[in-house]
Amino acid sequence: MNQFEIKITALIVEDDKVLMIRERNTDNHKYYWNLVKGSFDPKIDKSLFDTVIRECEEEINTKIKIKKLINVIYYRKGGKIRIQFNFLCSGQTKKAFLSNATDQKSRNEDIVKIKLFTKNQLKRMKKTKFLNNRIYVIIKDYLAGKFKDISTIREIIEL
Repeated sequence: MNQFEIKITALIVEDDKVLMIRERNTDNHKYYWNLVKGSFDPKIDKSLFDTVIRECEEEINTKIKIKKLINVIYYRKGGKIRIQFNFLCSGQTKKAFLSNATDQKSRNEDIVKIKLFTKNQLKRMKKTKFLNNRIYVIIKDYLAGKFKDISTIREIIEL
């Protein structure tokens, strides 16, 4: 059994506004603000960047461009160590729309809303409004301008 899981998050900005989704927490069944996120699937994704693009297409039906790396978070959950790469992206957020309920259910998702937030709105949001502490940290690092060049992530293919 694989004890590691690679996760991604896309913080998508257009016209200085951040796209967030309202998603159901599987633990307490309440809805919170979240970012588009997902898991690297080696059967589908050739790279972490492919995962970011795929998740944005699946969850909000929009194409994005990866701009920067915000941070990398590691944590333990469900007996696994998870490494989460969090990206700053740009995209056509005004054209974004949710996948239908059947598609969401097939991916174990329950997303009910998309909303754009200004930096000031995000600064005033309480930590309890976000899905989890990781999302809160990503938002705080974004607001503080803590980015890394995307070339920080290097892919080396060994044969």
